[in-house]
Amino acid sequence: WRAVPMSENIGDKSGENIHKKKQPYDYYCVLDFEATCQEPNPEGYEHEIIEFPIVLLDAKDLKVKDSIQIFVKPRDKPKLSEFCTRLTGISQQQVDSGVSLNDALQRIHSFLISHGLLEGKYEEHCLKQGQYHSDTGSWPYNFAFATDGPWDLWRFLNPECQRKHIPKASYYDMWVNVRYLFCEFHEIHRANISSML
Repeated sequence: WRAVPMSENIGDKSGENIHKKKQPYDYYCVLDFEATCQEPNPEGYEHEIIEFPIVLLDAKDLKVKDSIQIFVKPRDKPKLSEFCTRLTGISQQQVDSGVSLNDALQRIHSFLISHGLLEGKYEEHCLKQGQYHSDTGSWPYNFAFATDGPWDLWRFLNPECQRKHIPKASYYDMWVNVRYLFCEFHEIHRANISSML
C-alpha cells in the first residue's frame, strides 16, 4: 500500500490558484471509516468496519458530485461498546440493520460504476491475496481514495479483508494521504483533523 500525491503543488500559499492546477485524477473518493473499538483497545484488538462512507469529489472544481453511506454489521464483535457508540455516533440498531463487509464492497463498486469510474464485476478488479497494485504496473483508474492518513485502508480494510478472506479490489491499494499533503503544504510536522479544519 502506498500513498500517491495529489499533485506537486495544489496552489500557491495565498490560495488564489488552488483550483487551477491539473490534478492527476478526475475524481477523489473521500473516505473515513468508523470501526469497532473499546476504551482502551486491548492489545491485539482487531477492528471491524461499521461505517463505509464516501463523498465523491470532482477534481476539476472540488465540488461534491455524490455520496454514499453504508452501515456494516460486524461479524466478530456484533455488540458495539458504549465507548464506540459515543465516539462514532453509530447506534447498535444501525449496525444490526447493516450489511456484511463483502456486500458493502460490492455496493461501493456499483456506486463507482454508476458514476462511470469503473466497468466490470468487482471480482475482475481483485488481485490475489498478498499481491498489491503497485506490483502490477501503472494505475489504471481515473480516481483515487482520499483519506486522513493511511489508517482507513491500510489498518482497517486490508487486515479485515485478509482475516475474513474477502477479496479486495486493487483500487483500494493506493490513496491520497490528505494529512501528509496538508503538512507538506503548510510546512508543519504534524496535524490532526481539528488543526486541518
